[in-house]
Amino acid sequence: MALILLIDTATEQGGLWLSKDGVVLASDVETNQRDHASWIHTAIKRMFDETGFELSALDAIAVSEGPGSYTGLRVGMSTAKGLAYALNKPLIGVGTLLLLAASMQVELMQMGRRVDYIVPMIDARRMEVFTAVYDFNLNEESKPEALILSGGSYEKYLQNNDIVFCGNGSAKFRSLCTKDGVLFSATTVIGSAFAKIAFNLFLMQKFTDLPYSEPVYIKEFYTHQS
Repeated sequence: MALILLIDTATEQGGLWLSKDGVVLASDVETNQRDHASWIHTAIKRMFDETGFELSALDAIAVSEGPGSYTGLRVGMSTAKGLAYALNKPLIGVGTLLLLAASMQVELMQMGRRVDYIVPMIDARRMEVFTAVYDFNLNEESKPEALILSGGSYEKYLQNNDIVFCGNGSAKFRSLCTKDGVLFSATTVIGSAFAKIAFNLFLMQKFTDLPYSEPVYIKEFYTHQS
C-alpha cells in the first residue's frame, strides 16, 4: 500500500489530495491564489481528521514542483519539504506541465477522443507562457521552457496533427492561432492524474533529493528596482 499526500499550489487553483495506490481518497481545493499559504495547513489537518488517517501513515509526499507562480511554488514546496522532514518520508517532485498534460489526457479519454499532441501552458504574464509539448501517451516531445507567443509558435506541431492547448495560458495563443479545428482548454490539475503519476514514481523509487529540492522556476525571479 502507498498512501501519498499530493500538493499543488503552482497556479491560481491550489489542490490537495490524499491517494492510496494511485486512487484519490479525499481532496480539497482553494481557488484564491492569495489564500494558498493560509489554507494549506488547515486543509491538510481537516483532510486527515475526516479520513481518520494519521500523518505518520503516509508513505510519501508528492508536490507539483513547477513551473508556475513563484509564491505558489514556494508555498507548496516548503509545505511538502516540511512534512517530509518531520515525518521522515520521501518527497516526490512532479513537473506542473506534465501534470496539466496528464489531466488533459484524462479529460480527452473521458470524451473518447485522442489527439497527437497535448501542449500545456501556464501564464507567465504578457504574451509569455511556460510550456512543453507531449504526445498523447505523455512522452515529452519538447522540453519545458518559457516562450513568448507569436503567430508562428508551434508551427511544426500544427501541421497535419490533432493538437490541444490547455492550462491557464492557452487563451493567449487562441487569439494568435489561425488553424481550424484546434482544441483549447483551461484545464487545471486533476487529482486522479496526479495520483497515478505519483504512485508510479513511488513504485520506481524515484524520489527527490530532499535537502536540495527546489521549485522549478525556469525563469529567474526578479523585481524592478528604481
